[in-house]
Amino acid sequence: MITEQYKTAVQSKDIERVKIMLKNSLTQDLTFNQFKAMLDYTLKFLPNIIEEHDRETFESKSNWTKQYASSLKNDLVDNFSAERIAHIKEVQTYVYADEISKQKIPTTKPQHRPESATNIDSKSMATLIAILGVGAASILFGVIKGLSIITIATTSVIASCVVGGVTYYLVKNRN
Repeated sequence: MITEQYKTAVQSKDIERVKIMLKNSLTQDLTFNQFKAMLDYTLKFLPNIIEEHDRETFESKSNWTKQYASSLKNDLVDNFSAERIAHIKEVQTYVYADEISKQKIPTTKPQHRPESATNIDSKSMATLIAILGVGAASILFGVIKGLSIITIATTSVIASCVVGGVTYYLVKNRN
């Protein structure tokens, strides 16, 4: 997500601030998705933000650590080169593999569902079933006892609210 603060920095051509915000996005989103979106936006306004590489040689894979990844990101502010960005991505993917797998969002498109399809979680479903059951039982009890429709309706509504609330509370606190 591109913040208004970031857009303002880009549009005002505050290159130092833009680089720092891009660097920070690499720490917040290890998957590079946020960085890519921000860089794509930046290149529309600041096409020359990518600099020539300063010829720094990078560490071999045997020396890649989280500290090294952090150091690379800090160096990015001073030399915003395509080579450095690619190397950071490679290092970060290696050293933060576990964290990245937790951040990744499925890239598959959601299946098309009809308009009438809803997404009900198990808590809501349990509450709904309890409320309907109590409502139906209250109506049946009222009919068997020969109570008036007003009494049956009132009893059904009150019982459904009480049981629904208790069920929701129990299901919510169980998870």
